[in-house]
Amino acid sequence: MRDYLPKAEHRMCARHIYANWRKKHKDHQLQKRFWAIAKSANREDFNYNKAKLSQLTPKTSKDIIEARFYPIISQQEKIRKKMMVRVQEQKTKSEKWNGIICPNIFKKIKANIKKLSSEVLWNGKDGFEVKHLNSRGRRYTVNLEKWTCSCGYFQLAGLPCCHAICAIYKSGRKVEDFIDKCYYIDTCKKNYEHCLQPVEGEESWPMSQNPRPVAPGYIAMPGARKKNNDRKREEGEAPKGKKLSKHGIQITCGSCGGQGHNKTSCIKNGDNTK
Repeated sequence: MRDYLPKAEHRMCARHIYANWRKKHKDHQLQKRFWAIAKSANREDFNYNKAKLSQLTPKTSKDIIEARFYPIISQQEKIRKKMMVRVQEQKTKSEKWNGIICPNIFKKIKANIKKLSSEVLWNGKDGFEVKHLNSRGRRYTVNLEKWTCSCGYFQLAGLPCCHAICAIYKSGRKVEDFIDKCYYIDTCKKNYEHCLQPVEGEESWPMSQNPRPVAPGYIAMPGARKKNNDRKREEGEAPKGKKLSKHGIQITCGSCGGQGHNKTSCIKNGDNTK
């Protein structure tokens, strides 16, 4: 991905990672820690939540890096089925909604209101300094004109975080004026008004006139190739080949004919008398 599309943003799906991760770690408290890591809006919160998970058990934080892979056709079929079901479910739900903001988004706004901090400093223009008393006493800066907060949630989600809501109340403005239009009920209905059409099974797919894809050829990797005799032998396995081992045989010197040494270490050799 980095070689062919270096400027493309590449992310891992948290739900796919979680589907594999929870097979090993089924404790409900660990699952809460996982989603706290996944929903971290800045690097500081990510490292903090990951450290909290490592305190419970170090293996859980290492296992998060595992991912799930599928063949391309199976992957596309799974995505198509999930999208078809999701569009139908969201379209049916949106027909029962009333008001301006989607109900789930309204719940998130109410949850952020409950986290309001009590210390807000305003420079009188567009800058706010908010101290989060319920989270390690950290301070965040908010800019309502740019819809940004140093915690990262405001610009990532398009929803005002608890720090931004404090700034909105401090300046006497309305919270609904700082919610992205993608969360409006009218926008949601427009997104799901185009449904996916059903398709028949693989046996009914048209035959392609293109040649069938084949596996790529062998590519020699860098480094010396491993030989058969480089394999580690099992305990008690006889060595391969007809060459006998000299283990246990007493050597004979080629210079003096003595036993127990060779001509390199022989005393009678002129080079070893020095």
